[in-house]
Amino acid sequence: MYAYWDKDNCFGAIREKNRRKKEHETEKKHTFGMLMDMRTMINANDRFGFKLIKQHCASVLNLLLPRLCPVCGKRLMPSEDAMCIGCMSTLPIANMENSRDNMMIRIIWPGVAVEHGLCLFYYRSYNEHQRTLMQFKYMKNAGLARTMGKLAATALAAHGIEKEIDAIIPVPLSRQRRIERGYNQSEWLAEGIGKAYQRPVNTTLLKRIMHRSLQTHLNREERMKNVEGLYRAEIPELMRGKHFLLVDDVCTTGATLSACAKAIKDADPSAKVSIFALTWVGE
Repeated sequence: MYAYWDKDNCFGAIREKNRRKKEHETEKKHTFGMLMDMRTMINANDRFGFKLIKQHCASVLNLLLPRLCPVCGKRLMPSEDAMCIGCMSTLPIANMENSRDNMMIRIIWPGVAVEHGLCLFYYRSYNEHQRTLMQFKYMKNAGLARTMGKLAATALAAHGIEKEIDAIIPVPLSRQRRIERGYNQSEWLAEGIGKAYQRPVNTTLLKRIMHRSLQTHLNREERMKNVEGLYRAEIPELMRGKHFLLVDDVCTTGATLSACAKAIKDADPSAKVSIFALTWVGE
């Protein structure tokens, strides 16, 4: 006996199956979007003191949307911030003994005098921790950047620098680069430091007034020439004579930090400037 093939019923069933599949995918996307919105709200400042609710919601979200270590890719424990303890312990920490005289600050001195200069760790292209920098520089990992800012605050405090700082200034991006990237990773670092010290992060005193090509493949002499006239500072009367901490994610030849510090000193010769870079391509 041959089974009768009803073409209309068959195609109708296929259409119904595809419709249900589409609805299911739409529902999944909607649910995922809601969960991401919840995570954003949970990570925001706890204005209403709902700490217990926040902790429970964070635990549930961690099961549904697990946080991963940006270095090794392992799942983060609830007690771990933005990097697992294992990877945090293997960071190539710089441990500079003297913030007023070290190899990093010496590459700044020829251009402008600064009070202190420190980095958190050395950049090594062959080290797995290079992913740490890539994660928030190019992949919008704000949480990791702010965590690194907290670590930076600890390193600066070891030298007593936090007692001298009046305000924190992140190295600005050009308007074009800010639009392309959608954020400034140095601001996130500065926010982490500012929160730890309860110091203001100012993004208006120093501006990048021109856009130029990336400096990745330029040597020191070429970089120094490339940053000439790139930055301009405007220091209001109330901020004159203050001590500013300049914050950047990477220091290679010191050209950018030097140009920024010079712009501040040109606008206010009485100002004091210290510099901090998360990583230094040196030593």
